[in-house]
Amino acid sequence: MLFLSDCKQQATYTYRLLLEDLLAGKVAEYSGETGLLYKQLVSWLGQIIRQYPRVVWPELTDLRPLEPLAGEDLLKLQSLDLALSSGLENWQNLFLRSSSRILLETSGSSGKPKQIWHSMTTLTQGIRCSPRHRTSVWGLTYPVDHLAGMQVLFQALLNANPLVHLYRASTSDVHEAIDAFSITHLSCTPTFLRMLLADSIVHPTLQRLTSGGERLDTHSLSSLSRMFPGARLTNIYASTEVGALLVSHDDGFVIPEHLASKVRIVDGALWLHESLKVENRLESRQAAGPNDEMVAEAFWSTGDQVEVVSKSPLKIRFLSRCHEGFNVAGFRVDPVRLEAIARTHPQVADARFYGIPNSITEHLVACDLVATEGAVPLEAAQWQAWLRPQVDRHELPRIVRWVSKIDTTDSGKVRRN
Repeated sequence: MLFLSDCKQQATYTYRLLLEDLLAGKVAEYSGETGLLYKQLVSWLGQIIRQYPRVVWPELTDLRPLEPLAGEDLLKLQSLDLALSSGLENWQNLFLRSSSRILLETSGSSGKPKQIWHSMTTLTQGIRCSPRHRTSVWGLTYPVDHLAGMQVLFQALLNANPLVHLYRASTSDVHEAIDAFSITHLSCTPTFLRMLLADSIVHPTLQRLTSGGERLDTHSLSSLSRMFPGARLTNIYASTEVGALLVSHDDGFVIPEHLASKVRIVDGALWLHESLKVENRLESRQAAGPNDEMVAEAFWSTGDQVEVVSKSPLKIRFLSRCHEGFNVAGFRVDPVRLEAIARTHPQVADARFYGIPNSITEHLVACDLVATEGAVPLEAAQWQAWLRPQVDRHELPRIVRWVSKIDTTDSGKVRRN
């Protein structure tokens, strides 16, 4: 049974091989590019099932030689059916019962990345293990050392599902892999999904789309439903600090009753109670300011701007990150709102708005546009003429570029800096 297909390396690895390598205690002797992801995973998973107190990924700087498994854990693995048709609970327990702490790094989208320690409990919250999940085939579009990538890895691993590594694969390779491996579950950012949009392509095998990390607008939702007609959308709000927190099936999130007292909206920003943080600690904040009461009560700002859709029950819609806007001649520009408008044009598949520093107005508005399949890019004047009735004067882009794809961060989000 397939464990990992690495599209970049054009290599595949089975669960039988993974099992044998874990039994043999293979770790850090691997070098070179060939099969690097698989070999790193063997090293890292080997540490977890041996319950090392701390596990560092992906640099693997803290590794020591592993002894082959012995005793009870060895018996569990050796008695496990190599096709994993039975004994799956023992396989899961090797990881889920581990006391290891795993170091993850935030994306750094709002500043310098922070390092957060997770346990296997926090890392696998929201993961489902059951017989009905045994036939899933997962596409991995995130770096596997980020929270979203870890969750996809363990969702596949603990159900013995094939995992197809699509991180940084070309658009054509992703489309080809979805069909070649009959991928049923795909987890990615909205930006990654929009990269795939093409009127002439339909993927009927996909059953579930999981998206998060950015705002998912309604126009993109309708386009995705045509490409993936059999797929149900799951929209997730998660962060490295709190793990997976909210789930919905549209562009809004209803706050469940058990979280109602731990969620506040302050000046349009989402604040969460400190107890929700994985490491259960407060961040340093300024000593003075209008939100002193929030600080005293151990609430912290997530940095997410939200819109309140309803108050009872509380339902919110994410708009943008607080830091994503920029100033033009004293006016605030929200690039996420402008991008949503731009994507309603029939010849625009995706868009990125950003500010270019200017000595007079502080910034000039610029935009990168990706044309839809077969579309002829508009001239800058044509684009500005279409956009002008829908935006304020200070929001009109002075610089317009047509590009093959939107510039993204390592985690697949639109690059803002």
